[in-house]
Amino acid sequence: MSRPSLRDVVPYTSDYLSCETECVAAVLKYLGLEPLCLLYGKDWAFFHYCIPEAEGADLLLSSWRRPEEDFWAEHGVKLRVRATRNPERAWRGVKALLDRQLPAVVLVDPFYLPHSSGYAIRHSLHFLIVNGYDPASREVYVADGLFQYRGPLPFSVLAEARAGGGDGYRPDNKWIEIDPPSGPAPGLASLVARALDRNLRAMVGPRPPALSRLMRASLERWGAVRLGVGLSGIRGFARRLVEAPPPAGRLDALYNQTMAVGEKRAWHSQFLVYAGETLRLPGLVEAGRVLEPLAQSWSVVRALFFKAARGDPAAEILRRVQKRLYDIADLEERALEIVARAQRGLAG
Repeated sequence: MSRPSLRDVVPYTSDYLSCETECVAAVLKYLGLEPLCLLYGKDWAFFHYCIPEAEGADLLLSSWRRPEEDFWAEHGVKLRVRATRNPERAWRGVKALLDRQLPAVVLVDPFYLPHSSGYAIRHSLHFLIVNGYDPASREVYVADGLFQYRGPLPFSVLAEARAGGGDGYRPDNKWIEIDPPSGPAPGLASLVARALDRNLRAMVGPRPPALSRLMRASLERWGAVRLGVGLSGIRGFARRLVEAPPPAGRLDALYNQTMAVGEKRAWHSQFLVYAGETLRLPGLVEAGRVLEPLAQSWSVVRALFFKAARGDPAAEILRRVQKRLYDIADLEERALEIVARAQRGLAG
């Protein structure tokens, strides 16, 4: 089956995904693979570690593999993030992809993009797709999902937006390269079955999946001790927050880490709904719907950590966090029971 035109590659539309994941999803779809909500949102895990050297600081891990490891292990897809301070080298990297008829996912500062709502107003970081160029007119063609723009940009404008740097935001000419798969794409049913098995083992089983080598090496270097995994890890972390509150300096770190946990829940909810509807397994759709409120619950936890880190009564706030985490664990347990039933239906 032939691919669509390169110029027709636009970010994958989803209420759950960030601009980066929507752009990567579009490239995967262009290569004939499932969209990113399925590939990137299928890991459902919770790890809780203690780092003795950091005064008992806690570290949350929401996944056991890095995305590029996952893409390669399951789909034979090489995903690489590139960055350089040299603008000429940065453009050569993007041009090389386009010349191979592959789109490029590029990081920019919307402050410099005339079509963005933040143009000349505020700096930030944002991903868009570059899907063509015209050397005669010195223009590139972009597809920007957030600001709903498809069309040309002067090469000089894109170069300025890629360099950026205002208010501490540094795109650093970053771009993402995604090569076509090296072999046939796996069947959807087998992909989902493997994902559900890993998730059930990670959240309720006695032995979680192995961490990536990089993650494991980092934890060993810090002398970290595992305190909890899965549902028991969430509940244990909730108890520890009140019984042994983290030092004030760790609350900002927890604020940042819980964002990743919330994003994973949102993506996983969509993964279950998508897989259930495609494979006609109502149980997976039901489990996905049960999980939908979890992303919001983790957002509340994150906001509470932010308040505690900025001088609000920390003890009172951590008790509120504890209650939220217990409610989250109960809801996740209910969803896992539904997933286990659906998994048996998939196996049958």
